[in-house]
Amino acid sequence: MYKHLLSFDCGLSYVGAARFDYEQKKMVECYYIDTPIDSRDDAEQTADLVKKIFLTFEPFLENTLVVVEYPEQYSHTPAPRSSVQGLACTGGGIVSILKRDSNRVEFVLPKVWKGQVPKDIMLNRIVSRLDSLEQDILEKKNYIKSKKHNVIDAIGVGLYKLSRI
Repeated sequence: MYKHLLSFDCGLSYVGAARFDYEQKKMVECYYIDTPIDSRDDAEQTADLVKKIFLTFEPFLENTLVVVEYPEQYSHTPAPRSSVQGLACTGGGIVSILKRDSNRVEFVLPKVWKGQVPKDIMLNRIVSRLDSLEQDILEKKNYIKSKKHNVIDAIGVGLYKLSRI
C-alpha cells in the first residue's frame, strides 16, 4: 500500500502537480513548478525543471505512487510534434528522478484518464470532485488561469488513479 500519490501534468518549462494522501484518497497540496524560458538549451531547461521537481517532492518519495500524464500525438490536432516530444522528455525526467525501490512510477495517456471531453468541461468536472477542504487548497494558491488549468489537470490525474473521477 502506498502512503502518497504524486500526479503531474507536464509542460515544456513547467508542471502542474498534486500530492494526495493515498490511504485517505485526499489531496493535501497542489503545485505549479516552472523554470525560466530563456536562452538556455531546451535540455538545460528541462534538467533544471526536473531538479526543482525533485527538490520539491524528495520528502514524499517513500511508498509513493507517481503518475505522470504522458502526451500522445493525435493525427487530427495541430500540435507540433516537437512540442509533444518535449512534454515526453519532461515526463521521462520526472519518472526517472522520482523512482525509488519503495515506490512505483507510471504514465497515463490523456485519452485514458479523461477521454475526449472538452477542456472547460473536464476542468469543471475535476474541481467538482474535490471536497471543500481540497477546493480551499486549490483556491488559496490564487493561480492565474494560464497556470491553474495545468494544476487542475494534475489533480485530475490523481483523482483518476484514486477512482474519484
